[in-house]
Amino acid sequence: MAHRPMRTTARELTDPAAINRILLANHIIRIAFYDGDIGFPYIVPINYGYEYDLASGKLTFYVHCAKDGRKLDLLRKNNRVAFEIDESWGLRQTESACKWGLNFNSVVGEGYLSIVDDENDVEKKRGLDIIMIKHGRFQDLNYSPESYKRTTILKLEVERFTAKVYRDRTVPAEESGLMSAEK
Repeated sequence: MAHRPMRTTARELTDPAAINRILLANHIIRIAFYDGDIGFPYIVPINYGYEYDLASGKLTFYVHCAKDGRKLDLLRKNNRVAFEIDESWGLRQTESACKWGLNFNSVVGEGYLSIVDDENDVEKKRGLDIIMIKHGRFQDLNYSPESYKRTTILKLEVERFTAKVYRDRTVPAEESGLMSAEK
């Protein structure tokens, strides 16, 4: 199925470096699983690490969880998930409720989630390292054997995504860090 284009293209963010700044600035990804047993989605906020090839647009997320639980139960039934990352700032209130505004950035998409289960734990350790580095731990990436054994690493290979920026026009573009003054 083709990806539906964004309705408000003026708000679509396509610059890979700007998208990367959003991914770097945030720490929580929300992953939506489909729970066919109850007929509703199940959304989980979780810390993430990622790899983003700015040239090709290939985006991969890594998250961690326990060895069992609802996420893994749902993943084993259906590995197609949706995800969302956002940040907001600068609520502007006006006399007219219809002209209120909120500045925000978001990255939203779909992909395939899998359990990293490699025989020599090379990819598992790499995924955990990517998460730790994303959150500021750059050295001494040693894990206690007990904690490491209890940790499951999940890999989200993004099939498609869009990024969106909405900046109240009263806020100088330079303050947003994402849009040039000409836009």
